[in-house]
Amino acid sequence: MERQMKRTPKNGGEKRDAVFRFRVSLAEKKIIEQNAAREGMSVSDYIRKKADEASGGFDRNTLIRLLAETGKQGSNLNQIAKAMNIWVNTGNDPRIPPGMLRHCIDEITRLSREIMEVIKYGYRRKNQG
Repeated sequence: MERQMKRTPKNGGEKRDAVFRFRVSLAEKKIIEQNAAREGMSVSDYIRKKADEASGGFDRNTLIRLLAETGKQGSNLNQIAKAMNIWVNTGNDPRIPPGMLRHCIDEITRLSREIMEVIKYGYRRKNQG
């Protein structure tokens, strides 16, 4: 006897038993279907995502990828700063003002902290320092 596996709800376990019906033109329907397909989503998931975005929600996975990218950029800047320090210590004149690199590293750090706030709390806290 073959057993069916239970599907895990995508929405944190809340049962979706409400139905939402509304009319659209054929052109609107086509646009919604094309946009959902472009994002690799069902029409229902696409509409849920758009409703969440309109209510101030965000795409957590996109923010996590953005945070990873800022980490890579910060690492690259640190490598440039290290190479520049070695270059200066060997008697060469820096072509990039050291303050500019420090400013870039500080901005990457600040941006990473802000992204973490949004991932953690769903918004950027206004009273952070």
